[in-house]
Amino acid sequence: FDVLSWLSEQETALVRIKWDGGVAIAATANGFAANQSKVDWQRETNRSIEKRIAFASDLISQKLQNSIPTLEKFVPKSDLRDSAIAKANSGIEKLSVRLTDMQEVRAIEAVFGATYFRSWSAVKLDWQHSSKYPVPEHWLSYSYRSSLRDAKATNFGASDPVNAMLNYAYAILQSKLQITAIADGYDPTIGIMHHAQKNNPAYVFDLMEPERPKVDAKILDFVSKMKFSGADFTLNKSGVCRISPQLARAIATLV
Repeated sequence: FDVLSWLSEQETALVRIKWDGGVAIAATANGFAANQSKVDWQRETNRSIEKRIAFASDLISQKLQNSIPTLEKFVPKSDLRDSAIAKANSGIEKLSVRLTDMQEVRAIEAVFGATYFRSWSAVKLDWQHSSKYPVPEHWLSYSYRSSLRDAKATNFGASDPVNAMLNYAYAILQSKLQITAIADGYDPTIGIMHHAQKNNPAYVFDLMEPERPKVDAKILDFVSKMKFSGADFTLNKSGVCRISPQLARAIATLV
């Protein structure tokens, strides 16, 4: 409690990130103080399908726009990369028209997302070869955003280094935006594009969408400059890839 009091006096936020990259807790120095007018805006926007679609369309349009420089600068040139850029421009154009169904917005995002991460297949990792720390073959380059250990197409429990680093970086982004949202007086649980669930900061997930490609760029740039060791990652019995504490600190500095 003395530590918490000291953090408050220093106006320093507290973030605890779990081993899998999930946010255990994120707290501002001054606690939670919602602004009633902002919370009312969240609820009003959430209740109106037209406002929800407009809000989501703007978010995803920004996400696609931010993805283009990430693709152009950090993903090696290929037909898949060119296709992803074309999908981004096509999606931005479609989102500029007034849509009437949230599923249309989600479909545009999903189609682009599949092509976007598929273009990362040209991304290779540089490894220090060591008999003490062998590197699995599927760690040599990027394959899928979804975890190979799960029959369902989920991004949790990364099975390779790049996705493990992405998940950790996204968790740091989530904690930063969660702190900002709370400090600005918003309720992090009242999502507009994302549905609110128990212990789910849905509004923070909304805010994360346009910022994800910027985080992707930092991770891709980091990967291109690093020579990794098998000691930087561990693979547990269930097939989950974890990053070392030293690597986690480096990624936290990036984001």
